[in-house]
Amino acid sequence: MDTIDQGMELGIADLLGLSVENLSKFLLLEDAGGLLILLVAKGIVRPDLHQVREVVGCRRLHMASAATLRQCLDTVPGRVSLLDLVGHRGQVDTVVLDGNLTVTDEQTALPLGSDDVSVCLPGSCLPDLARKLASQVFILPES
Repeated sequence: MDTIDQGMELGIADLLGLSVENLSKFLLLEDAGGLLILLVAKGIVRPDLHQVREVVGCRRLHMASAATLRQCLDTVPGRVSLLDLVGHRGQVDTVVLDGNLTVTDEQTALPLGSDDVSVCLPGSCLPDLARKLASQVFILPES
């Protein structure tokens, strides 16, 4: 499974026992200066990158290339997870968390190394986990 759409077709939310709203989307972003930012967004809707730019303090963001994903996290597009930072500390030092995800004790799924295994954690645990894995953690305002 490489995309949210593929996961939805496979019924991933039901398989994990989660509501669609509590699925997480992970995007590795890069700013114009080369800063890598892992965005953890709630749900399957398109995240607001303007809001991410404001919180982090950068002007331009784009999706990190497949080569960057391989080099920094040893993964491929569509398979990024917050847990990828465990074995690659220092490669991605900035994490941005969706505030709507962090204020709930509802479970969300974090893929572990591939999409074959996921770890489900309460969204409220994500800030503490992210702080153990990255030097900068930002939380977007709730919407």
